[in-house]
Amino acid sequence: MINTPFWGGADVPPFALPPQPIAEAICFALDQPPGVDLNTLTIRPLGQPA
Repeated sequence: MINTPFWGGADVPPFALPPQPIAEAICFALDQPPGVDLNTLTIRPLGQPA
């Protein structure tokens, strides 16, 4: 879960990620050199309940 205005003021769980780390991970994936295939990118907050 990402803490964005999409939730419209609803109670967002404390483990919701801020948008910045998600944006950085996407930039990392897009910035790979030619010939590199990034199949899966899993982003999870630390302490997320199972």
